[in-house]
Amino acid sequence: MDLYQFHALTSKLEEIPLPGLEAQLKMAPAFRTAFAEHLSPPPKDSKIAAVLLLLFPTATDDLNFVLIRRPAYNGTHAKQISFPGGKAEPQDRSLWETALRETQEEVGVEKTGVQLIRALTPTYIPPSNFLVHPYVGLCTQTPKFVAEEKEVEEILYISLADLMNDAHETFGWVSPSYAGKVEVPVYNFDTLEVWGATAMMLSEFKHLMRLAK
Repeated sequence: MDLYQFHALTSKLEEIPLPGLEAQLKMAPAFRTAFAEHLSPPPKDSKIAAVLLLLFPTATDDLNFVLIRRPAYNGTHAKQISFPGGKAEPQDRSLWETALRETQEEVGVEKTGVQLIRALTPTYIPPSNFLVHPYVGLCTQTPKFVAEEKEVEEILYISLADLMNDAHETFGWVSPSYAGKVEVPVYNFDTLEVWGATAMMLSEFKHLMRLAK
């Protein structure tokens, strides 16, 4: 899908009711599904965060989106693939501002260059007790990406066309820091496997895109 085709869908994307948890759970590990059933609504002491599913055009106007690989550290989400984003801070005027600030800090994209498309359904992450608010944003030109070395090991660029291709939905074995080796639904983009909360958010966005067509 190119930038022109996406622009043609934006009004529908803004108005269509969100697919919500049902779409997210399609790419949820079995243990995450159990959490969803027992932790609704999320705990009142959940920490609040926001992330950005950032779309941008390549030189040929085909759309990609950005993921990052977290560095190794002593924590729940070490080495995992995620969207740019992080914890809300008191100075943030909104969670959209949180997503923009964190994206600028982590991958260098200027806040002023990002257009808000819409918010997706918040996703609760039990192992770290975060309630994450995902946003979809668009850059109409290719940004200059710069990784913040302490927080980002690698910036990854994935084609929107690959996300929309069901052939990339499969299962894989992962070893999260809080569990043994488990088989989970994954998006397999060549050698990159995306699973967990990030895959769940991508699943909702994919469903939303299909509803808008």
